[in-house]
Amino acid sequence: MLKIPLQRPLRGWFFLFLAINIVDLVSTFFILQQGLVKGNPVAGFLLQHVGIVMVMVLKVVLIALAILGINQVAKRSPDALNLACNLLIGLSGIVLLVFTVNAAQCAITYF
Repeated sequence: MLKIPLQRPLRGWFFLFLAINIVDLVSTFFILQQGLVKGNPVAGFLLQHVGIVMVMVLKVVLIALAILGINQVAKRSPDALNLACNLLIGLSGIVLLVFTVNAAQCAITYF
């Protein structure tokens, strides 16, 4: 069984963050496989220079680093757990916003 070493309140936010990022990864892969343009200029630059596989790997690495960093923050003190939860909520909101903007841009441009 997979054991997640996160404190209980942080665990739920972790799964939300992970789910949003998985949706973002899958949709990014689908958009790029269809030959559509990635709306994020940083991702567009990376796609031109390192390719789609490396962009996906970089996204996964950034997700993992965010989780590990937030987990370290949560372990510092009881007050830090609230900060860690708020960081995950904020990061989830940012990813959801970026995904929504990319989906809207794709819909407006191509459909």
